[in-house]
Amino acid sequence: MARSISTTDDITGTGDTVGTLAYMAPERFGGGPVDHRVYVYALACMLFQCLTGANPFTAENALAVMYLHLTNEPPKPSEVRPGVPAGFGRVIAQGMAKDPELRFANAGDLASAARRVLTDRGTKQMPVVAPEIPSAAVVAAEPARPRRQGRLAVAAAVVVAVALGVAAVIWSQSGRTQETGQSAPSSPTPIDNPACDGRYIVIVGSAVNPAAYAKDVQKFLDLNPGAKYLHAPTTGCRSLRTHVNTAEIYSVFYGPFPDENKARGHRATVGGDSFVRRLDSTSTPERAVSCR
Repeated sequence: MARSISTTDDITGTGDTVGTLAYMAPERFGGGPVDHRVYVYALACMLFQCLTGANPFTAENALAVMYLHLTNEPPKPSEVRPGVPAGFGRVIAQGMAKDPELRFANAGDLASAARRVLTDRGTKQMPVVAPEIPSAAVVAAEPARPRRQGRLAVAAAVVVAVALGVAAVIWSQSGRTQETGQSAPSSPTPIDNPACDGRYIVIVGSAVNPAAYAKDVQKFLDLNPGAKYLHAPTTGCRSLRTHVNTAEIYSVFYGPFPDENKARGHRATVGGDSFVRRLDSTSTPERAVSCR
């Protein structure tokens, strides 16, 4: 969908382009270097189409469509199809940003943002039962009503599922730590490697079972929007426990925070079994930061 039209292979006898223009990023028209983010752009176009039943840019001819991709901001789905949650406008706008640097870094990040809109409490007007996605926890909502909006939501969920599937394949092939060879969890959220510089993090959960790394990490990420995860052995911080028995630890966390008070405050907001840990090489894993 996002390939170049520099050859005539995609052009019909009447000079019309076969389909692909609807999903092509601006840089595909000679406006700059091309990398994987053209597919992020194409996926955002597809999400818009699933939500509204229309392409984001339409015009009387191919050159006019190209011009719109190069110059116009995408319309908001909620303005094209009433009932679509307004939050999708932000997802589409970032996914279709003219500057690739401003887009989501990968398809998984776009999928995560779209899923957050679907699972937000403000989307009661468009409830869905999302399809099952391997290695990712999916929140199932009440049966869809009204029917038309439910179909739109399921279509959006399918796009999210496809993106998560692509991301899972990418992570399964490339998500290995150089130091240990241990496979990182398949997750739409990239692994983080915070600096061991004395700042603080709030740990909300850890995966310690190699057979369930992906499932356990994803569970904590789904329960904690905005959280990230790290591979404890890779951080190089002696203050973090790196193994349980022989299993390496992946921890889901918020931060880093610049000082202890801010970390304590966030821990109080998160609650549960969360705890604060300082990122340094002088504290021991047994020395927790007191938040009483």
